[in-house]
Amino acid sequence: MNALSSLSSRNRYSVLVIIFDFFILGLGAILIGSFLPTMREEYELGYSLSGILVSVYNFGNIAIGLITGFLALFFGRKRCYLVLTVLTSVGFLLMLATRQSAVLLPAFLMAGLARGAGVNYGNGVINELSHDNASLLNLVNALFALGALLAPFLLLGLDTVSPHGWRIAVLILAAAALVSAAMMVPMKLDDAASSGGKQADFGFFRSKLFWLTVLFSLCYMSVETSVTGWMVSFFTESGAASESFSLILNGLFWSSILLGRFACASLSARISTSRLLVLLSGGMLIFFLCLMLSHSLVFMVASTIGFGLSVSGMYATAIANGGEIFQRYPFALGYYTTIAGSAGIVMPSVIGVLADRFGIRTGMSILFLPLVFQLVFVLVNDHRAVSRSVLRRLKRIH
Repeated sequence: MNALSSLSSRNRYSVLVIIFDFFILGLGAILIGSFLPTMREEYELGYSLSGILVSVYNFGNIAIGLITGFLALFFGRKRCYLVLTVLTSVGFLLMLATRQSAVLLPAFLMAGLARGAGVNYGNGVINELSHDNASLLNLVNALFALGALLAPFLLLGLDTVSPHGWRIAVLILAAAALVSAAMMVPMKLDDAASSGGKQADFGFFRSKLFWLTVLFSLCYMSVETSVTGWMVSFFTESGAASESFSLILNGLFWSSILLGRFACASLSARISTSRLLVLLSGGMLIFFLCLMLSHSLVFMVASTIGFGLSVSGMYATAIANGGEIFQRYPFALGYYTTIAGSAGIVMPSVIGVLADRFGIRTGMSILFLPLVFQLVFVLVNDHRAVSRSVLRRLKRIH
């Protein structure tokens, strides 16, 4: 909280608006995974089409990163941020309109575009204000986790009072997104900073740090997007939990992420960014293995908590890891988000196809591959960071 109180009143208001927007984005992201089983049943959708819808959502989420910098350059960052936030409402309301894939596909795409733009613009502003300090980044992203935590409980509570609980939840989300957009109107953002003085500098493509950060983030995003999209289905259809308790387990997962992000905000002041990434990646691999092997409810709960804690700080810490590149090259963050998130387009559909043929547990098990590569890449990143630190010390001595 010290990082927030040290800001000017103008910048503090911008951070608080972004915090609220991240809360809404987290709510929407996990509502999709939470109501997908009910939507699939009500709309009579197969696993394959459901997986395609999740992939289309993820495609919008990452594809927008390619043009956020250019949009801000020509139309202003604040105007783009506001308009794309309104798109959240449009996308989710269209999901209620019909079961036709011709409408559902653009609806999921709009929701994904809005999420990607919100995360990209929001993290860009926070990165500028915090000067690449992982503490404020983790704090803001913790509010995304809080929204994600409350999403399944909101849906569960509405389901108990109405047979159309998921539809009511979508209406609440659409209204909240409009409130978030209204809060953005008084914001004052420095568009010159976001556009790099109106020059598109792509020198970051020659940076080893940029590509190394992209590689391990590519692995992480393939896991994160797949797990958030399919976790409720996995809990329900693994046979270890009922549909209602699956929503509670999903809430427990995001509770762990929320606590983990606050913990990472504190740990980032005591441990290097590269070493923290190693700890989180190792935990993700170990606890995901436990989750896939779990058939009892107790073991599944313990594995879910451990996996959530391990996932918690990866995204914000990855941005802090490449912070010097993102600060120097204003377009780098958008391209990082797009390239790193590209696996999120393919992986949920792959899981859906495998689940149709072999079951959801087999489909989810494919995520072991990116988890192993993620650990390898963060170990290389840590070795590089340690080597550079040693060289800097030697230069001071001489």
